[in-house]
Amino acid sequence: MVVAGLLAALMSSLAGVFNASSTLFTMDFYSRLRRTSARSELVWMGRVATGVMVLISLAWIPVIQGGRGLYDYLQGVQAYLAPPIFVGVLLRRFLQALKCKRRARGFDHRVLPSDWFVWQSIRR
Repeated sequence: MVVAGLLAALMSSLAGVFNASSTLFTMDFYSRLRRTSARSELVWMGRVATGVMVLISLAWIPVIQGGRGLYDYLQGVQAYLAPPIFVGVLLRRFLQALKCKRRARGFDHRVLPSDWFVWQSIRR
């Protein structure tokens, strides 16, 4: 019973990730590239994006297993991503120069990567 519960939780979280990523790709990228696409075409592209994400996930398994395990891999990715995001949030919060609408808009809407945002803020 416990194994069934763990598998159900795993399947639910994977379904959520795949759904979110295919929706992000379809609605934010594909629908802007092809503005005249019908809903049926968007649904089909969402299914294709889900299939591609599944294939990428399956191809990524050896990379995760090549290290010391999933937990260490996730901690390594978080350690790589957290510092620039923290610096970007800190600079956005405390520096008066970042109150310019042009720079703040890019960070607030996550359009610009945090490294580029920090570099632009320090440069000026």
